[in-house]
Amino acid sequence: MQTPKIDRRVQRTRHLLRQALIDLILEQGYDAVSIQDITDRADVGRATFYLHYKDKEDLLLEVMESIVDAFAQRFEQIPPESWAKAEGAPVEQVFIYAAEHAALYRAIMNGQGGFNVSRRLHGIIARALQQESEAQIAQQKISPRVPLEFLNNYFAGSMLSLVFWWLEYDQPYPPAEMARMFREVSFYGRAHAMGLDPSQMEL
Repeated sequence: MQTPKIDRRVQRTRHLLRQALIDLILEQGYDAVSIQDITDRADVGRATFYLHYKDKEDLLLEVMESIVDAFAQRFEQIPPESWAKAEGAPVEQVFIYAAEHAALYRAIMNGQGGFNVSRRLHGIIARALQQESEAQIAQQKISPRVPLEFLNNYFAGSMLSLVFWWLEYDQPYPPAEMARMFREVSFYGRAHAMGLDPSQMEL
């Protein structure tokens, strides 16, 4: 009967440590943060920290996982077929989500955790595109000109590169405009690679 109470205490402690790391990253950058800084900010002892995490990188990984998982949950609510629509709602969601976490993303991307975040986000976007591509192939009986794995990883990488550039330069365009420009540049090329007739499609 006592387990739920223990679980809640563990969750609370982990939350305090995660939030402390996030706040400190935003203030001084990941590489400058020490475990002592984290425990002081969270108001827990170092021994308590080591009960939950083996080091600072372990805590960072959990922070990144929570951010990426929230991003994945948002994507799961978007129907795969909507990627092919002219309005490109999922593309805009990428930029909206990045804008909501802009300061933290910039701080993490400039530290040691950046590669892991980028790789996880890349995988989520590529899988979403893969589902949409497979649905299009089944529905329209088309034959892609290149392997889907190549195509979808290419576009996922292009999108993320734009996101990182956009954040680095303080979001010079709103999310909707970034999504529109991305579609303008990529829409017909992806349609052609999928084996569709771009001239018959609306941007």
